[in-house]
This record gives sequence, structure tokens and C-alpha cells, in this order.
Amino acid sequence: MTSFGAKEVGEGNFMPTFKVQGQVYHRIGSLMSEPNQKPSFLQIYFVGDECHERDIRCEIYPGVYSELVHQLQKLLNQHNKYLQDFKAAIDSIPKDQKDFKVIINADRKPAGEHMAVLMLLRQKKLQF
Repeated sequence: MTSFGAKEVGEGNFMPTFKVQGQVYHRIGSLMSEPNQKPSFLQIYFVGDECHERDIRCEIYPGVYSELVHQLQKLLNQHNKYLQDFKAAIDSIPKDQKDFKVIINADRKPAGEHMAVLMLLRQKKLQF
């Protein structure tokens, strides 16, 4: 979904070693592909049609089982809170709006079922 970025430090040793100096970060490109460009990486999640998503992924990786890819997509769409939040952010933007940004704030984490379980356990009586 993202690209890993870091400043490269070359030391000329005979054995390649991965070292990071400074900040480690992820680069996330545009969530939407250009009009005449095929979606890739994270953009595939936002094409709007599960079958189209599956077909794009199967073109990139020929030989995978398309039904398995479709089932994995459905699983992610149903249970991945981050993906759901991204899709909700995209859906909240008017269709004629061309320039927009989705800002990810690391301090704001999605409240999921684990949070609800913790809150229930703090109560004296569990309600079902």
C-alpha cells in the first residue's frame, strides 16, 4: 500500500548492509489514478467495483486464483478499519471536486472492536 523511504548511506563495504540514518517514513501516492492510467497499489481499492478490483490484481499477478483474490478483497473490505476510513473519506468528497487531500493523523487511531471490548470489561455488568 505504501513505499518505504529513507536516506541511503553508502559505505563501500563488500557486504551490503541496510542502514537508516534519520527518519523512516512511508510515501503514499494519490488515492485516485489519473483518467488514462491504470490504478496500482492503493488506488486499486478505490476503483469502485469488486470485480474490476479483482481483475486488475489478477492482471498484475497472472496465475493467482481469481476467486481467492475476490474472497481476500471482501475480507479486507469488511474488517480493515483503515481501508474503511479511507473509503469513507473518498466517498465524503463531492464528485466534481478535483483537488483534495486526505490527512492521516498518527495520533488519531480508529476505534474498533478491541476498544469496545475494553470498555465493556470496565463495566461491572456485561450486557449482551
